[in-house]
Amino acid sequence: MLNGLTYPFHILSMNKIGGKNMALQKEFIKNIFGRSLVFPEAYFQITYLSGSKNNFDIQVTVYDSIQKMYVVDQKSYSYIPNIKDTNTNSFKEGYDYLKSLSEFEDALDLIEDEQEVR
Repeated sequence: MLNGLTYPFHILSMNKIGGKNMALQKEFIKNIFGRSLVFPEAYFQITYLSGSKNNFDIQVTVYDSIQKMYVVDQKSYSYIPNIKDTNTNSFKEGYDYLKSLSEFEDALDLIEDEQEVR
């Protein structure tokens, strides 16, 4: 058991940290048919987490904004979890991993009550 989970495991859309929703926000540019669409306040949310003590796979859904009216992309990442700290929230660890990547270096942390987000 690690991070409160027995491995291997799969979690869909349980993106809670301390009872709050977590996401990242930053500009996102999507190139479609030679045109660049700019989403200045795109909302990046981990919507799928799967893994074992050796590897975590996460899927990040990119929405147009915090209101999440439109899905504009989905991205996948993999990382090696911290197996020494058994109290780490798997979603928090996933967001910490994302923030370690250069593409998320300027992203803002968003931690919101569900009713505040909508």
